[in-house]
Amino acid sequence: MNLKSEHPYKAVAALAIATARWTFAPIFIRLLRNDYEPLTQGCVRYLFGSAFLIGICLRYHRPALLALLRNRLPIVGISVLNTVQQYAWTAGTYGATATTAQLIVKLSLVFVVIFAYLLFQE
Repeated sequence: MNLKSEHPYKAVAALAIATARWTFAPIFIRLLRNDYEPLTQGCVRYLFGSAFLIGICLRYHRPALLALLRNRLPIVGISVLNTVQQYAWTAGTYGATATTAQLIVKLSLVFVVIFAYLLFQE
């Protein structure tokens, strides 16, 4: 297994951007909590995120996306799990203080890194 990347700066930049973007979610959730309930916030966030990703996949990974759309059953379980988890996360952040919301985000990032390492040892 070769751990040395051909493009380490791209990986570091992508990680930095992802980390920064994850910190914005609790801020927007807290700012919009008087206008939207947690379920609507999650739907709006994921609607725009999904539309963006579908556009990227249509542009760069069209055959894989079309194959996935023809056989959707393998992703239904993970989609349901992700939906439940994101609703719980949004509802928790919705009612938390700003400091607690940021701590939740930071802690979830640690778990993502740990689980990604355990599950995808590439």
